[in-house]
Amino acid sequence: MAEKKIEAPAPDSVKSEAQEAVEKSCKMLIAGISSRSSRFTNIRKNEDMYNGITAAALKGRNNVPFDCFVMGGFIDTLLSNTTEEVQIKFNPTREQDKMAADKMTAAWEREIAADKGALTDKMLDMKHLMAISGRGFMKTFVESAPKFRTDISVCDHWDMVTEAKGGGDLDTHLYKFQMNIFRSKEQLMEGVGAGWYDKMGVRQLINRYEDESYFKKNEEIAGQQTERWANWGISTEMNNYVGTRLYRLTEGVIYFKGKWKYIVFSAETKTAIRYEPLEDVFAHAKYYPGRGPWTSSATHRHAHAFWTKSPADDIRSVAYTMKKVVNLALDNLEKRNWDMTAYDPKMFTDPSQFLYRQDGLVRAQLRPGQDIARGIFKFQTPDTTGITINLTQWLDSFLGKKIGITDDAQGSSTSDRVGIVVSNLEETSKRLRLHNKMIRSQYTAIGTIFDYGAWEHLR
Repeated sequence: MAEKKIEAPAPDSVKSEAQEAVEKSCKMLIAGISSRSSRFTNIRKNEDMYNGITAAALKGRNNVPFDCFVMGGFIDTLLSNTTEEVQIKFNPTREQDKMAADKMTAAWEREIAADKGALTDKMLDMKHLMAISGRGFMKTFVESAPKFRTDISVCDHWDMVTEAKGGGDLDTHLYKFQMNIFRSKEQLMEGVGAGWYDKMGVRQLINRYEDESYFKKNEEIAGQQTERWANWGISTEMNNYVGTRLYRLTEGVIYFKGKWKYIVFSAETKTAIRYEPLEDVFAHAKYYPGRGPWTSSATHRHAHAFWTKSPADDIRSVAYTMKKVVNLALDNLEKRNWDMTAYDPKMFTDPSQFLYRQDGLVRAQLRPGQDIARGIFKFQTPDTTGITINLTQWLDSFLGKKIGITDDAQGSSTSDRVGIVVSNLEETSKRLRLHNKMIRSQYTAIGTIFDYGAWEHLR
């Protein structure tokens, strides 16, 4: 992040442009959220299935979340097969720049090390979200106040809002936002002192937060997080105490009045605390127009669509079918254990005696020569266990062939010959190589942001 102080805006022209930019940004925000709503309905289904969240079962029916084991096993196996280590080395464009390039490579390796940036762990976190949603986001800042550091973080796809028809490349989107960025009053004032935030804008934000009339409930702007966290057993309304008031901000890059702008604002109060040309904030923006701090990659890239499907979408219908088959088998077992009974009320005057009791006795009134078996009849439910086993095995085999997650990839090989196992793993690698290629491109974009940021902030 640039350390340069923000120049005091002219009272009329620049200030009115910033306010106009905020109002436009709020409209863009709502438009972007509305356009992705259908896609995020499916993402929500993927998340619920992965976390074992299921509706209450009907009375007398089983609803064991067997699909969460299928989804969880698939996601974990997918991640274990996409752990390709990517290394970045900065090469000189001229012979005399070789020492500088070597220093840049050394600085990069230091910044992403496990005890600092921990980029390997963060890439794994991003891949997990990417496998469920189809999109992975990371945010990279390079700053020198109070000392040089590289801040790389993983962004939640629920917080990211993009242009509806922006295409697969995030840089070309005319707007991109990250919602639900929380800052305390102390952090806001530190930002003012560092020259990042506008003093008048921060003061206006704090004052407006005292006025509840600014907080008309707007679920679209607030995001769809509350119910999502509740499903995970976390109430954001009851468990949100952190000891101080938090101000929710939205960070964005917009193409406004023919220029790329960087903006930080409160969507509820429509207050901007930072509004600058994008090139003044990020050195790389001059050479990569429209690129802010975010980088993104897709599991299924499309030239014209941004929110594309995910691997979890491919598994969801099959996992649901397997869950249904298994639960029907459990229902069948219970029916066979508790089959209904027809009885002769003249022979068995008290049917409550049929309820199981240890060493229980049942009183029967038999006429001379009458067989007790003729007074009771069991309705037998046919056994469907064989059908269930065959169908689940077929579904599992079908899944492995179509998406590359075979028994060999999961560590439970059924092949007898080493050559066959190696061949199967090679086929799995080919199917999953595309995911690694997508992530490699994003990794390179992060390295580019670091490159320009380091040249701007390092001595």
